[in-house]
Amino acid sequence: MLADELGFTEGYVGEHVTDKAENITSCISFIAWIAAANQPDQAGDRNREHAHAHPAAVAASIAMLDHMLDGRFIFGISPGGLLSDAELFRNLDADRNEMFLEAINQVLAIWPASRPTICTENTGRSRQGER
Repeated sequence: MLADELGFTEGYVGEHVTDKAENITSCISFIAWIAAANQPDQAGDRNREHAHAHPAAVAASIAMLDHMLDGRFIFGISPGGLLSDAELFRNLDADRNEMFLEAINQVLAIWPASRPTICTENTGRSRQGER
């Protein structure tokens, strides 16, 4: 794969349902497909929009992908900023920041102390196993 030939060791994927430029509708499926083709040192989703998915499904899917990647998955989180996605999921007028905070707290409560590395979109800093 070209990324391997160029020496890339990490890759990040955004997830948007309605964006024509970045139309990866399931970063989990996409990353699993890429990982099957090569062995990245780390792979992560850049922007998992929690206002559009149930926290239990997110926790289970991310934990499974992290397991499949032998603990090399970096979990990117944000409330999501693509208005067309918010409109599609009928939460355009909702407080998506509040929805995000509630959802990510539920995800973290589901996981035990050992969990995927979390990278917040605002800071870009990784925190292993923090609550």
